[in-house]
Parts: sequence; structure tokens; C-alpha cells
Amino acid sequence: IFELLAVITVLIVLLTLLLPALQAAREKGREVVCVSHLHQLGIAWGMYAFEHNNEYANSYSYADGGYTQPFLWYIQLRDSDVGEDMYSELQCPSMNRWPYMDDYACGGVDPPPECDNHVFPGSIHGGSRVGAYTPKGDWPAYIEIGYGYNQRISKYDTKPYYKFNHFKTPSTTGIQAESGSFYWYNYNFGDFGRDGYWYAERHGGQFGNVLFIDKHVARVTTPYSRDNPDLLGDP
Repeated sequence: IFELLAVITVLIVLLTLLLPALQAAREKGREVVCVSHLHQLGIAWGMYAFEHNNEYANSYSYADGGYTQPFLWYIQLRDSDVGEDMYSELQCPSMNRWPYMDDYACGGVDPPPECDNHVFPGSIHGGSRVGAYTPKGDWPAYIEIGYGYNQRISKYDTKPYYKFNHFKTPSTTGIQAESGSFYWYNYNFGDFGRDGYWYAERHGGQFGNVLFIDKHVARVTTPYSRDNPDLLGDP
């Protein structure tokens, strides 16, 4: 029996030593999927711009005192030819390890039971659940999003940057990034200075994955740079 106890003890020690490595490997696998989704979004945004007069989805669309199109980027993507099958690419698998940072379902008339303990903002590592919208194709009423969209891509009169050729350095200007919110503000902007609107750390280190306008994806040290025109900013 002593031999059996010794073997069990050794196995427990080995499992204890191996568990962090197994968890790290599992998280690496989730990150690979996350990066792949960002790559797919990069291709989709390139096709979207090609189909829309070289314009990206933008944060503000004003004409004659009113909106000319939905100002929410994910609705513009959903309603485009290229975006109708892109819903699953909006999620990072690792974001499900934490509660939503922002959950519109919990602000509705009949919130689900899991909303009982919902606090806004939730974890910056989680994503957002927004809605409710009329379901369309693979897109449900409540849309789960793990990547924020750069809010500096805009048609607003003080920030008219929304065409591909408006950006002098597309290889250093981000279009989407891992963040808690579906809005990505990489600069101080009132309440939007909260960390979840700025960045997310989901993969076991101080970094987040960023999709750049030239369609490449790279790890960027967190917190992301703010107010730096050479990284993730305006032209």
C-alpha cells in the first residue's frame, strides 16, 4: 500500500507541475482562434471598403441634420454583402472566461436570470452583448462582440477620417482591437476612459491583439498607447 501511495503522490506532483503548462497551451489555442478571427475581419473590412467607395464603417454619419446610415459599425457590417456570414468572427474565445463588460440584455424589460448580479462595467477582459436587434441570418437579436472598433474612424466634421487613403500609415493604425467594449477609445474621453473601452488582457500576459488597417494582426503591449499618432491613432 505504501508503494501505491508513493505512486499516487508522484502523480499528483506531476499533475500539479503539468497543469499550468496545459492551461497555457489551451489558452494559446484560444489565442490562435482569436487572431484568426481578426485576420478574417481584416479581409472583410477590405472587401467592405472596396464595395463602399473605399470607405470604412464609421462612427458618425451626418447629412442634412440627420443620420444617413446606421452609425453602429457592426450593423453596417451585418447589413453588407460581405458581413452577413461574419458574425462568429466577432468573438474571441477567451472572452467567455469572464462576464460581459457591457451587457445590453441586462438593461432590457425582461433580463435573463444571469443579470441578477450584473454590474456595469463588468470585467474589462470580457466582451460586450449588445442589442436587441431584429435577427438577420446568423446574427442574433443580442450580438456578442470581443473586439472594439476604432472610434476615430469617423465622418464627423471634426474627424473626417473614414477612407483607406485618409490614413498615412495603415500599418500602424488600428481598426479593431481586443477590448471589453465594442467601442474602442484609445484616448481619454470622459467615461470612455474606463479600461474596458481601451484594452483587454485575455491571454495570460500584458498584451492584446490588434488588427491594423493594412490587414495584419499583431500583439500590442497593454495598456495600448494613447494619443500617439504613430500607433493606433489618427493620420
